[in-house]
Amino acid sequence: MIMKMKKKMKRIKKNKKTIVNYFSDAFILIKKNPLYFFIPVLIDITFIFAFFFVYHFFLSKIMNNFFSLLMMTGNSIQGIIEESPESVLLMHQMNSAITTIIWWVIGLIISAYFIYSIFQSASWFFAGKIVHKKLMFWHYIKKFFAVHIIWHIAFILISYFYVRSVLLTDIFKISSSLGYVRPISMFFIIILTYFSLISYALIAEKGFRKSIKGCFVIGFKRFFILICFFAVFAVIFLIIDILLRIIFLISDSAMLIIGIIIIFPIITYFRIVLISLIKDFSR
Repeated sequence: MIMKMKKKMKRIKKNKKTIVNYFSDAFILIKKNPLYFFIPVLIDITFIFAFFFVYHFFLSKIMNNFFSLLMMTGNSIQGIIEESPESVLLMHQMNSAITTIIWWVIGLIISAYFIYSIFQSASWFFAGKIVHKKLMFWHYIKKFFAVHIIWHIAFILISYFYVRSVLLTDIFKISSSLGYVRPISMFFIIILTYFSLISYALIAEKGFRKSIKGCFVIGFKRFFILICFFAVFAVIFLIIDILLRIIFLISDSAMLIIGIIIIFPIITYFRIVLISLIKDFSR
């Protein structure tokens, strides 16, 4: 009984660690491992440029075919009304445009998954290496790819309903009753982000199943502490956003440079603190 009481007291002392302690401990860990801190920063910067390049490439192809489809839709309606013999050919062209759009969308989905998984798995690994000394690179990367595919599929499903709502309400003006879909979709994306970040931190110690299961267990059990943690960084990024807007009025180039210098190190610091939090919560 006495031994059990001592163990409980030790656990209580460990759990008394506040969020402030995690923030300060992260600074100490970064000082000891500066290389593992700056590598994720460089990876994240490269990721942003690579992702937006690929995103812009696929989106331009999708939008070009989409606008062509809109033009053909107007001509098709006119052809049906006038019973034009060219309407059959026009319908065939419309089907071809729809098929092309679908293939470009699939290409965007697959490319986004691989680009995000490659860059972010490496970034999370090096941030995790500061906290978990024995973390193995390929072992972590494989688990990240497996875990992220779950969140990627969920994100695509939510995005589908969001885009469908925009098309029906804003573009085609077919239905005005789907306006509620957008705020609900954004809410689910926030929830999805919350649990996915926890799972990425858990991958350092857990397997695929335990990372997925653990993110929900910890996410609900430690909800208040984690929400406070996320709120702190939300406020920080809000302040940075205001400062960058002010700098933009002076110089757009200065805003870009200062934004890169400030934002990406904070993101890496955020990961390190979160990984440390989840490490203690998962014990």
